[in-house]
Amino acid sequence: MYQQQKYEVALPLLKQLTAAGVSHPLIWHVFALCLRKLGKLQESEQAFCKAMKLAPNDAEIKNNYGNLLKQLGDSNKAMQCFHEALRCRPGFVDAQYNAGLLKLEKKQYAEASRFLKQALSNKPDFASAAVALAKSLIQTGGLDEAIGVLCRILEGGSDSVPVLLTLSQCYREKGLHDEAVELLCDRQESDLLVRELAINLHFSGRSESAIECFRALLKKDPLNQQVLGSMADIRWLMGDVDWLDDYYQALCANPNSWPLRCDLSNRLVKSEQLQSAEQILEESPVSVWPLEALLLKGHIKREQGEIEEAQHVLKKALPMSEKNTSVINELMLCHLSEGDVKSALRCCDQLIEKETDNQAWWAMKAACLKLAGNLREYRKLYDFDKFVKAYVLPCPSGYSNISEFNQQLLHDLQNMHASARHPLEQSLRTGTQTEGHLFRRDIESVKFLEKQLKQVIAAYISHLSFDNSHPFTRRLRQDFLFSGAWSVRLNNSGYHRNHYHSEGWISGSYYVSVPKAVQRSGNGWIKFGQAELGRLFSMDPDYCIKPEAGSVALFPSMMWHGTEPFDDQEYRVTVAFDVVPVEE
Repeated sequence: MYQQQKYEVALPLLKQLTAAGVSHPLIWHVFALCLRKLGKLQESEQAFCKAMKLAPNDAEIKNNYGNLLKQLGDSNKAMQCFHEALRCRPGFVDAQYNAGLLKLEKKQYAEASRFLKQALSNKPDFASAAVALAKSLIQTGGLDEAIGVLCRILEGGSDSVPVLLTLSQCYREKGLHDEAVELLCDRQESDLLVRELAINLHFSGRSESAIECFRALLKKDPLNQQVLGSMADIRWLMGDVDWLDDYYQALCANPNSWPLRCDLSNRLVKSEQLQSAEQILEESPVSVWPLEALLLKGHIKREQGEIEEAQHVLKKALPMSEKNTSVINELMLCHLSEGDVKSALRCCDQLIEKETDNQAWWAMKAACLKLAGNLREYRKLYDFDKFVKAYVLPCPSGYSNISEFNQQLLHDLQNMHASARHPLEQSLRTGTQTEGHLFRRDIESVKFLEKQLKQVIAAYISHLSFDNSHPFTRRLRQDFLFSGAWSVRLNNSGYHRNHYHSEGWISGSYYVSVPKAVQRSGNGWIKFGQAELGRLFSMDPDYCIKPEAGSVALFPSMMWHGTEPFDDQEYRVTVAFDVVPVEE
């Protein structure tokens, strides 16, 4: 029954056997697995413990118990189980694979790759292990190795959707969009593959063909939000004024769909159309609002200055959001809008307690401390003199000076700025941003930049001191990875809204080309400490740096930063990046 996945039928039979005193480990093992499949996790754990007492050296039981512990959130004990399974049965592929997945989840990429390579060595056609290994290798810059792993699986006859999808994403990361299109053009059996094909068609300059692919998918599934979202994003980047038409048509045909309605409203908020975003929510024929809709309305009302109404809506959402910190964040901003900084700080402390390493909450904490006038604690958290540094980039070998290098880098970046406007989710305004992780491209000047930046970042880290009480320096490690890198080209009057980088540890900006306007009264300067908390707030920056071509600014990712607009016909071109410490 269990192997036929008839868990509800198998469970009463297993209960009878265990209640009758049957002490065979296989019975208790299957009983534990069945309970886990039915979501009875605590009972499953008890059954696993009984099975392990009966068979203390059974690798299968230990491996499956590890998976349960992982599901229960105890990753340390789960890893211990996988190690014990491998001790009981060296070379046990399932345990190697599961250990690799857990290490990948914990962002311990070197260890993840080690386990997954062992699994593939023992089972060369293990497609799922190959996909997981590729994802781990990508994070450490091993994109070519990841492609090799996946190609060997394809050559072995396994062309599963995850393998093809991950290989295409590898090509896309390298900017090899034509190769990705060739890989997927004859593979129409999966909507995921067709969507991935459409994205690569767009970035290879065939946007109309991409739209045709998306529309074909929507004929089969008009409510496919992944497809609607991808198409809307591309049409937005193309500068299409009717970029949300497909959403409106889908909603007209399916007015009761809250997920679709919320998705459309959220995109209207992101494009700063608050009135339209609210109207979409209010037009729902369904009287009971879900959490996401209440959260959106609370945000919109706060941005419109209707604080009392925003709080009323958000308090309705609070009981529905035990694990959703966004509601507490919105309530915190409402308190700040009323000038109630003490209540805002209490909310902020709640958020930090729930998610200690979330950079967003530390950025909010800094803003609250500043508004409270607690400058001592604020400057301790945001020590601008210690944490914000500007460096001159060492000139890469092969170039006579940094200006010559910047000219080559600028030339190589220009072709990558192909969109008509900024990405919807990003902070820049009146400009464009490159797609994907820039340092994964096979472009010589970009590789030189990455190499030189590593030297500068290492020097920056060497001047920091470990402090376990500080959210920035308690993460101090000598080894680091670039978690993201991208180029931004700002046009005349372009700027970055004040923001922070929630996924980073150290962030930075390298200045490739700056307009002459930076010489005039702060035009195009980068500024720090000016929080962007909504339309009702006004706050001065605390620290500014005048950008110079060939220089790089480094600062904590949790630090509010933005740029001043500039009045000049020349572009302001940068390469921005995030760095994370290598997890031990």
